[in-house]
Amino acid sequence: MRISCSILLTVSLKNCLINNTPIFAEGGKMNIVVEGALHSQNNHLDKVNEDLSDVTKKGVPVVYLEEGGEMIQTAEVEGGELILTKAITDQIEEFFKDGSEEAMIKAGKLLAKELITNTDDKTEKLLNDGIED
Repeated sequence: MRISCSILLTVSLKNCLINNTPIFAEGGKMNIVVEGALHSQNNHLDKVNEDLSDVTKKGVPVVYLEEGGEMIQTAEVEGGELILTKAITDQIEEFFKDGSEEAMIKAGKLLAKELITNTDDKTEKLLNDGIED
């Protein structure tokens, strides 16, 4: 399966410019609130792009392109899910293992900071400055 990297890059850049999402010229990591179908809903991606006919039909497939252009699906998430970076996930897991009240407060502060400063909310519902639609 092949998909145009230039299309993916154009869409990603457009999202960054419209949503004031940080652009990482030298690479970077951020959390994301996923936009898209729920686990129980069909995503109809094969109707949008026939190259996506082999990915899961429900939820949001997580894919990457191998060097030869073959698309590999590694997971499936659903719209509204918060996906944290590995580093933040590891830190929160360590706080959980500690189990103390102090560790839970630190975890809460870390999560709050990450949500405010390093999360791209594709749904525009979670991080909308408290403004109701």
